Amino acid sequence: MSLRTTLQKLIRRDPGPLSLRERADELRDAFSSPNRRAIVAGSLAAAVPLPALAAPVTAVPAQQHPDAELLAAWDKYQQADAAYVAATEANSDAWRALRYVRPPIPEVLRLTPSEKRRFTSGLHYPLGHVATRIRWPDNEGGQPDQFWMGAGLRKAITGAVKVFGRGGQTPNRIRRWRDLLPVADAYDERYSALEARFRCRELREAKQAAEEARTAASICVGELPATTPEGLAIKVRYVSRGSGWHTMHPGWTTLVQAAASISGVTLPAPRADD
Repeated sequence: MSLRTTLQKLIRRDPGPLSLRERADELRDAFSSPNRRAIVAGSLAAAVPLPALAAPVTAVPAQQHPDAELLAAWDKYQQADAAYVAATEANSDAWRALRYVRPPIPEVLRLTPSEKRRFTSGLHYPLGHVATRIRWPDNEGGQPDQFWMGAGLRKAITGAVKVFGRGGQTPNRIRRWRDLLPVADAYDERYSALEARFRCRELREAKQAAEEARTAASICVGELPATTPEGLAIKVRYVSRGSGWHTMHPGWTTLVQAAASISGVTLPAPRADD
């Protein structure tokens, strides 16, 4: 029996008496109808109270550390210092590898004592910087040898009259330097090829850039004040880096020791060569 038929029977004007079986059939048919089930379900759903909506949670901003800027600067310095150490090692390895394979410098390129005095010794260089190669002796304390480079020879030839005058041995010197030019240029070319092979110049520039970055980061740490024990600990580590803190003025040494005690920092032990 449909829901419509059931409703019509319920609202008829002169309903006849229904038996118990008829009433049961009508109720069963009414509730089995899809429309009726939807109405009942909707009524039940409306009757069930909905849970109260949760109030929006407002995020409380975290309080910034009083020495946050100093802490960040110290982290930046440590990163810059590690980068500088790595760049220094890479640069040293490259030049060490080059020294193992570089060809010996031709002896004819060695500067004479007179040339060394005129071009590379003393406080007043008549021609400014003159390009030469330096070969350090194996024995410690020995004097390095200097050898002409092509660029240095060209500068000496151009400025010979200014240094030695027009007469005397000047023409002979110029003639000798011109004869050495092909030898110096050939060696310079071979040496430059080895530098490119081992990336010596590139790594030297990288080391210089890393050193500049570390210096800038170090200055930043040194200029920022510390207002908390954590910041004071950074200052102690900054001042005592390199283990040379004990060589400071006694007043500063006492101050560093007191700050280390307050901040809980263990000072590095002095090195034997300090």
